[in-house]
Amino acid sequence: MDFTIQPFNDTPLTNFLLQTPLGQWLLPLSYINVASVNNYDAQGFVSRVLAETDGSQPLFLAVHFLSGHFPYTTRHAPWRYPGASGFRARHVEALAVADHQVAELLAGLAQSGRLEDALVVILSDHGEALGEAERIRNKDGREIDSVTYGHGVDLLSEYQNHIVLGTLRYKHGQPVNAPRTVASPQVSLLDIRPLVMSYVRSGNVERIEPGRPCIPVETGLRLASTESYVGLDPQQVAAEGAGFYRLDPNGLMQLRDERLPLLVSEKDVGLRCLDRLTVRLARDGSVHSYRLDTPEQIPAEEVPNASDVARIERYRTELLTSVSVGSSH
Repeated sequence: MDFTIQPFNDTPLTNFLLQTPLGQWLLPLSYINVASVNNYDAQGFVSRVLAETDGSQPLFLAVHFLSGHFPYTTRHAPWRYPGASGFRARHVEALAVADHQVAELLAGLAQSGRLEDALVVILSDHGEALGEAERIRNKDGREIDSVTYGHGVDLLSEYQNHIVLGTLRYKHGQPVNAPRTVASPQVSLLDIRPLVMSYVRSGNVERIEPGRPCIPVETGLRLASTESYVGLDPQQVAAEGAGFYRLDPNGLMQLRDERLPLLVSEKDVGLRCLDRLTVRLARDGSVHSYRLDTPEQIPAEEVPNASDVARIERYRTELLTSVSVGSSH
């Protein structure tokens, strides 16, 4: 309901009500809901978050700004981005809204004293491919163009798999670590927990360094109806994806346990190292490996390392086993 009823709430009366506190009571599923594009209040969302942080107890806060997510529609874009690609233009405009929301949130937290002693972590949910050509690469000795849409659907797309990850330590209300950029570190979401735990236990912040030589990578849920954003039909996407989900007693969507083995078996699984990327494609079981440390326009294809292939197969087996056991319960 968070998504499906929003087009019906785009009327002069509902748009007006949703800018008032009364809208929260009358239309709770649309009030400050980013999916309700025509009346989503970006600043109101930040204000609601800040209102929930009142109090003197220590605070762990996670905030997700979604304006920059597909379909990149917002009424708060401060300027128009001139670009040949309509998808990229809308994406950059929507990201500017999210960027402004982050600034407002940090300013509000500072004003309320929440940054007197704090650790702030800012990271992207994922990258995004917008149908633009990436680097040409070889596959089985043949040159192919890398053109994809979406996120989490192609392990070989750098656009989809490069993200922002930054940390900022506050003491007495002021940032204490100097700005710096770490070029191409090899990090994972798994690195965030030890970073936070170190801060909680000792007040120290361990820097995230490119210390992981290799990390497992995998694709997410892929639907045929989302292979291209051009002419994408939301109703078709909903119809295709509906079979993977069920509604719990509270009306929330959950993945169906019995569909998990199928979803996992259709994942591409790989191993990303500092100098190479090895990927097993689900559709035919083929394995491909590329150098990541070469400046050439065409990444060098190489014979997959036997040890990397073995690690990928172990990881894939662990995934399949975990969902099969979960489904049996």
